[in-house]
Amino acid sequence: MMYSLPKALREIGHDTRVMIPKYSSIDSAKFSMTMAKEGLLVPKGDVSAAPENDQMICNVKKFLDPDNGHAVTYLLENEEYYEQRGSVYGYDVDPTRWALLSRGALEFVRTNDEWRPDVIVASDWQGGLIPNYIKTVYKDDPILSKIATAFSIHNLYFQGMFDHRFTSEMDYDDGQSGIPPIGDPRMSKVNFMRRGIRYADVINTVSPNYAREITTPEYGELLENLLQWSRMRQTSYPFNPTVKNLSTLIEDNMAILLQTAGSKDIKLQYSVPENIDVFVDINMFQTIVRNLVSNAIKFTGTGQEVALIAQKLNENEATISVRDTGIGMPKEVLENLFMLNTISNRPGTEGEPSSGLGLIICKEFVEKHGGTLWAESEEGKGSLFSFTIPIHDTQKNKKK
Repeated sequence: MMYSLPKALREIGHDTRVMIPKYSSIDSAKFSMTMAKEGLLVPKGDVSAAPENDQMICNVKKFLDPDNGHAVTYLLENEEYYEQRGSVYGYDVDPTRWALLSRGALEFVRTNDEWRPDVIVASDWQGGLIPNYIKTVYKDDPILSKIATAFSIHNLYFQGMFDHRFTSEMDYDDGQSGIPPIGDPRMSKVNFMRRGIRYADVINTVSPNYAREITTPEYGELLENLLQWSRMRQTSYPFNPTVKNLSTLIEDNMAILLQTAGSKDIKLQYSVPENIDVFVDINMFQTIVRNLVSNAIKFTGTGQEVALIAQKLNENEATISVRDTGIGMPKEVLENLFMLNTISNRPGTEGEPSSGLGLIICKEFVEKHGGTLWAESEEGKGSLFSFTIPIHDTQKNKKK
């Protein structure tokens, strides 16, 4: 990534440069460097103009690669995090080291008059804070706020220095809260990958197949909803409706959902007439059903019930409802349920994490089909989510 991509971009005329930590394992005698910035002050916390005692002192050195067209590599030098800890990985403060590189790179760009990029490419969880810093801490900075970010994902499984599948409610990072100061122990619980996806202007992956795979529950590593939301935000989401039997579509989703319900001893029932054909984008429809049923299971306690019921509403529409006997919602949550700026990421009955984006995606997808999604709920008594979907009327089409 740090060699092939910059090389390819330079070959088509772009001035592309790389910034890495100056680990003590890098041989200065072999790689001749010059000082590009001495005494770079890197704020630890959220405020860019931090007091001196809340800043870290770094140097930036410059290496011109004679074997690669004199390509420029900048190296961030810091005694505590890169000199005393000379390897790339293997330290309990690795999240802090990558946060320092992210903040250091941005401060260098902000204070360096010689060269400034139009786009910064950040890779995998290690670079995930760069888009986050730009869109929050530096959102009003006259230089950094104008720089676009591309976030490149090679392996979604690694999201930080913890197991993202087994995170307690207390340690869960929603990706929206403020970034802890550099050196704060909370940095070890920050999900760098989630933040990179949420705040980057563009996201790319290693292949089209991998891009599709990571938006599914099987390979999405609990970030599939966030990735789908990001894709909707950045591009025109493909919409390819086709005629499909409704009962078959529901059946296709139920195998994995029955397993999820069974793990909580929840009784999942469904009732779908066999003679209804719908005109839907299959991927979107499956996402809607999967999200609504998964949410119902998430917010329903052990031994309770979740039911999906489909019926023909009129000659043009069918309605699908998902009812649970779970914890329900207070009125203020219900009123803002589908609003992006008031996302609720309540944990499930067993502490299951929630991004709060699943319902936003469902609403977008239902409306793309010309339908409507609505919710009813009472705290302590459960919830009912319903949506309409267009029917393909075979008899009516024959008459035409």
